[in-house]
Amino acid sequence: MLVGEWAAALPLPAVLIMACVLLIYVIGGALMDAMGFLIISIPIFFPVALALGYDPIWFGIMVCIVTSMGAITPPVGVNAFIVKSLDPELGFGDIFRGVGYFMLPYLACILLLLAIPELVLFVL
Repeated sequence: MLVGEWAAALPLPAVLIMACVLLIYVIGGALMDAMGFLIISIPIFFPVALALGYDPIWFGIMVCIVTSMGAITPPVGVNAFIVKSLDPELGFGDIFRGVGYFMLPYLACILLLLAIPELVLFVL
């Protein structure tokens, strides 16, 4: 709760603070398993999102999107190892080159949902 109050009191726009939080999720998702990182980080960053005025459902969806992006991002990209185990003859260079095509749509989706959170919440 203290981290959320501290983040809300920063003299920065809420969207910039949330972009930093999402960047941390991309890095964390790239370096370790998404579920483990979520269990570690949600108690820290969920109060921050609430203190900044973001909807909990929006935050949950954004975290899922960003950690799934992290799971295919080099240098570790946990899902790349799964693909490698399915086809041992395939090199990691080929895997990460193939994954590269998905980075731009991921970034576009994240930026769009960060700029217009109502797109996630229009169903509610």
